[in-house]
Amino acid sequence: MITTVTVLNKYRHFYFHAKKWYTRTDPLQDLFKVHASYCGIEPKDCELRYTASILLDIVTEYMTYNDFDTKTACNIFQKIISDAHPGVCWKVGYIYLEPGKPGSVMDQHKTSPEKYDYWLAVCMSCLSYIRFRPGNKIPGDLGEPDPKVLPITDKKLKQYKRLHDLDNNLDTLSR
Repeated sequence: MITTVTVLNKYRHFYFHAKKWYTRTDPLQDLFKVHASYCGIEPKDCELRYTASILLDIVTEYMTYNDFDTKTACNIFQKIISDAHPGVCWKVGYIYLEPGKPGSVMDQHKTSPEKYDYWLAVCMSCLSYIRFRPGNKIPGDLGEPDPKVLPITDKKLKQYKRLHDLDNNLDTLSR
């Protein structure tokens, strides 16, 4: 009898967060809760520059696992960094309002502090990249979302389990 061992991806909760499986409340605090869970610390002890470093590691691991060539990898990092620029970071979900600017439609979708933060913009840019990576290209297994890390609705958890089971069944059939 052959025993198979499932290797869980150590970054799985970052993937779940990026792919919006977890219920979102406050973007920064949610990210710190995932970071804290990963490192075994309290969310209050997290720093954005370290969170950004972890997210950049995830992007690197993804590219390495999928054998991206150097030029492609450089282009992806260039995009992540340029999308963190204050003039375009809204594209990756980092919406902030500069003090003194009149409110607009953007007020309703505000996701971050009024003061621009480079590291938060890098985090949001990485999350945007990670979100759109196909699940079958992620190294290891993601397991299931954990409501101890961030909240997840029963509906989302059932949907995830159904998709995960379907994916595992298709993988078994292709062997």
